Amino acid sequence: MGIFVGPARARRFFDFLSKVYDVINPFIYTADMRDTLLRDVEGGRVLDVGVGTGYTTKHMREAVGIDLSKEMLTRARESYKGSLVLGDASRPPFKPESFGTVISAGSLYYFNDPINAVRGFKKLLRDGGVVLTITPSWNVLRIFVHIFKEKDLRKIFKEAGLRLEKIQNMRGIAFYCKAMKE
Repeated sequence: MGIFVGPARARRFFDFLSKVYDVINPFIYTADMRDTLLRDVEGGRVLDVGVGTGYTTKHMREAVGIDLSKEMLTRARESYKGSLVLGDASRPPFKPESFGTVISAGSLYYFNDPINAVRGFKKLLRDGGVVLTITPSWNVLRIFVHIFKEKDLRKIFKEAGLRLEKIQNMRGIAFYCKAMKE
């Protein structure tokens, strides 16, 4: 398990990183990667897990961003069009079947138990809704966070009870997944 895995560790890390996050993030999580993910958003409300400063969904009025980091949310409030919630997505304060899409672009690999995290995302989805994830594939990051191979991601979504529709290598540094609740 990586040194930043788990809610308390992730919160401290992102509180610290918040001051420079918007400068660093677009070099790793590019606009092209974000646009690939956004093309697969389904209708209705969108939950952005680990919203950070809002890079992925800040333009969406129907988006709800949840994050552990108060500092990240403070920065997100400057331009976020939707709603923001300070909270732990492993114990989300939302009703079941409240969302058409759950996005985890840069957060799944911080959860202690990624399979249970995705099961939780599934509970929040309406039938036909989708979970969209971007996770790093660089083994060098394994000391910090969970690193998933393609077979790991297939297992996570299968055990969570979602149908994996798409898995795509992004720039050799990450995997993008789209999984549907049937």
